[in-house]
Amino acid sequence: MGFRRRNTISPFKRPRNSRFVTPLNGSISSLASDSAILSTTEDSCHKSRVFTHYPFQVQRKTISEFFGGPPRPHNLEHLSDEVKCMDSVNAERYMFNAMSGSSMIEVEAFQHMLVQCGASVVNATREWVTNHFRWIVWKLACLERGYATQAGGKFLNVSNVLEELKYRYEREINLGHRSAIKKILEGSASPASMLVLCISAIRSSPTANHETEQSVEMCEGHQNMARRGTHSHVAIIELTDGWYSLNTVLDVELSKQLCSGKLFVGQKLRIWGAGLAGWVGPVSPLEASESVKLTIHINGTYRVSWDDRLGFCKSPSVPLAFWCIKGYGGQVPRTLVGVERIYPILYKERFSDGSSVVRTGRMENEVLHLHNQRRSDIIEGIMAEQQKENFGLHCQSNSDSEEGAKLFKILEKSAEPEVLMADMSSEQLNSFATYQAKQEEIRQADMQKKIERALEDACLNTRQVIPFMKVKVVGLTSLCSRRKGHLREGLITIWDPTEKLKGDLVEGQAYSVAGTCTIKLKS
Repeated sequence: MGFRRRNTISPFKRPRNSRFVTPLNGSISSLASDSAILSTTEDSCHKSRVFTHYPFQVQRKTISEFFGGPPRPHNLEHLSDEVKCMDSVNAERYMFNAMSGSSMIEVEAFQHMLVQCGASVVNATREWVTNHFRWIVWKLACLERGYATQAGGKFLNVSNVLEELKYRYEREINLGHRSAIKKILEGSASPASMLVLCISAIRSSPTANHETEQSVEMCEGHQNMARRGTHSHVAIIELTDGWYSLNTVLDVELSKQLCSGKLFVGQKLRIWGAGLAGWVGPVSPLEASESVKLTIHINGTYRVSWDDRLGFCKSPSVPLAFWCIKGYGGQVPRTLVGVERIYPILYKERFSDGSSVVRTGRMENEVLHLHNQRRSDIIEGIMAEQQKENFGLHCQSNSDSEEGAKLFKILEKSAEPEVLMADMSSEQLNSFATYQAKQEEIRQADMQKKIERALEDACLNTRQVIPFMKVKVVGLTSLCSRRKGHLREGLITIWDPTEKLKGDLVEGQAYSVAGTCTIKLKS
């Protein structure tokens, strides 16, 4: 897996239609003081508009279109040390200078200003405002550093932060729009969906000794460690969609990439096939427990461009190069291969003791024939024994059965039962037929129980056989690829293949393969 050159000031972009807005130059005339008291008598059901510009009437420019290229950190002399060192953690504690210069504007002040603009104090809580204040300040600080010449200190100010808060309140609270992480935690979207997230913080990183120690066991037990909450051998980072964040457990291979500096804060990753550990049910991102973590693997994690939009991906995934697939690296979203050889169908039988055996088609036919023959011998023997037994059972449950039993005895002892039956009334014939049907039902049930018991004792119950086929494939590369020489080969095992699939596979053809799991063999 290749990664981009390190760029520690890459800004991130909000999901969906949220793109870059030209910074505002106006100032806020009335700022909240530390002694401001928030009104709690507001009707929480009333949704008044706080950001009247959304939905936008014109198509807005993306960050790359607005600035004309990626961020270039230079000419930072005019920035304060606090802005130069701003990260997603300390952005929450950032304070602005008031116009009077005698006080500082903190998160509480922005909460009060948002309420004054029409937001509900029930929805614009301290936790909600603090969370979004953190991501807004970090983003604007990254823009100040990455585009110092164009920004000129006009991005990170009170006006822009308040406008961003109003915009987010309008979209999330009034219109019900939800970001990717919010949908995942609330159970409306699968964590395995393809999405782009940004690395906002590094929570823990394994030591050098842990990197090389028992790597295979760590890979196999990665998901179990995530569930138990013990991550001494793997790294934990924080990923954000620009609105909310979620701690993420890396597998061993990604942890190595982090230790080598190929994963860094500000980098964007496209993730597929992630899991969610510690999640027990729908929960708000602001109320989620620390034990809830995303789990990602290297085969489903890719670097993306600095200006890619955060959130769920609408376009299909780019195939992962076959030579980039890692053993024990998780599922592979999609890869391109050429079929070199299609091997005959094999059959794997699993026994009750947990053991298994693989047979060819000819051997499976022989075993199946022998299995069916032994079952037939046992069934025929039980049926022969059953016919020799006396089935003269009598039901005492109702008068019809008693009458039918009496008629059965009379007919059984009679020399000419046909003559007696000709003289019977319709009620007697019905009683006799009902009795015979019940006796036959009892005989069949008893015989079925004996057959099942005998087959179970002889270990001839239903066989657990799964057909599978192996396909030898070779990784494909483009004509302009720099990777020359011997192409990487591998085997793909297809369990229980359909007739259509077997007919579609042709040697010498190229195919796109999705959702495969990797197994690293000793060879």
